[in-house]
Amino acid sequence: MSTLAEKLSSRLFSTDDTEWNHPRIVKMLMTILAPTLVVGGWGIGLVAQHSMILGEIPPIVFGVVMLPIGFVTLAFIDAVSSGQRKNNS
Repeated sequence: MSTLAEKLSSRLFSTDDTEWNHPRIVKMLMTILAPTLVVGGWGIGLVAQHSMILGEIPPIVFGVVMLPIGFVTLAFIDAVSSGQRKNNS
């Protein structure tokens, strides 16, 4: 039985979609999530500009940081849902 970290890394670092449970859904979500996360993170960065501590960080950095966080979250949900589906079978 593989650990959650192994499941996440196999999904995030593979070049094909075979590691994912629902490759078509993941492709569609990544296409939608990528610009949404970058723009959303950039918006958070603009709001953070009013903070004394975070005011020195450019807003685009927040967008770039949000992208891997979103993809890791997507891989986590996919890994957890695969475990639940196997347990229900």
